[in-house]
Amino acid sequence: MLMLTLSRGKGQESIRLRLPSGPGEAEKALALLENGGSHTVIRDVESNVPNLDYRLYDIHLEDQEQFQKLQRLAESLDEILSVLVVRG
Repeated sequence: MLMLTLSRGKGQESIRLRLPSGPGEAEKALALLENGGSHTVIRDVESNVPNLDYRLYDIHLEDQEQFQKLQRLAESLDEILSVLVVRG
């Protein structure tokens, strides 16, 4: 699971989005941000992976390929954690 804090422009309104997300959830969340002409970027990341946040800052989420990669990463993390819990 990834919990992202997203914003458009520095110091602007932000929202939180949990990944992996279901169909339409991301679009609804992004629609809540006012379009001030800036790109939607990642401002904070909550994850079980240390320092992952530093790798994901300032990714532009309007790029569908980048967003799909984040979705797959979140799904992979969920799968790994579920295996570790079963073994644990």
